[in-house]
Amino acid sequence: MTYKAPTKTQTGLLLLLAGLIGVASLLTVDFPTKNLPKAMLEKFPPMQLKLLMLVNPLLLLIISVVIGSLLYRKVALFIFRGADFESGVAVKNIFSRGVLPGAIASLLIICVVMLFQRLIPDEFSQLVDDHSMTIPARLLYGGITEEILMRFGLMTLFIWLLSLLFHTKAAVIYWVAIIGAALLFGAGHLPAMRLMVAHPSATLTLYIILANALAGVVFGWLYWRYGLVFAIIAHASAHIVLLTFDLIKGY
Repeated sequence: MTYKAPTKTQTGLLLLLAGLIGVASLLTVDFPTKNLPKAMLEKFPPMQLKLLMLVNPLLLLIISVVIGSLLYRKVALFIFRGADFESGVAVKNIFSRGVLPGAIASLLIICVVMLFQRLIPDEFSQLVDDHSMTIPARLLYGGITEEILMRFGLMTLFIWLLSLLFHTKAAVIYWVAIIGAALLFGAGHLPAMRLMVAHPSATLTLYIILANALAGVVFGWLYWRYGLVFAIIAHASAHIVLLTFDLIKGY
């Protein structure tokens, strides 16, 4: 049977639904609130605060799905190729283009963690003690929604704008977009850091950006070369490796 690519509308609706599941998974997370303004803590009960924190990712998800759906084909990006998941090659491709790159991304993160854990042990302990992202949130929001936001939405937009500006779709355009989106992906974790550490140092800020940006480069390259689905698989796989590492370290 010949694979028929979905329309832009079908693509957008499917990704929106997947992203919404990821956003909903954040309801399982107990967000640190000790550094929020006192007036806000007094005005809103915990559940309302949690729902308010979902507004921003929800709006960003909608914007990213619209932008990505309109532009991804114009810059030769794709969600997945049907041939990559045919019988006989699907398992191999999932491992080599998803699981393995995700494991590599997680190892890069672990190396950064070990380095900065020695440089800023006090601040780092606050992150470890207060960070309570659940497994569903890591796999669904981290693995799916963040890829829709940062790769399908932001990276696609960067490539489209750069290709218009420089009148080319050369590889350097894609690499600039990959790195730019990865850095913003890292910077996007700073608000969560501020909930855990009231006055973070420059070194802690660098750690947050670097650890997430390195993984973002891997995921961006996968989106460019093999499609968004493999970037999602890799991102979720990275979280599984990191969770395993945390469990081993706990013992």
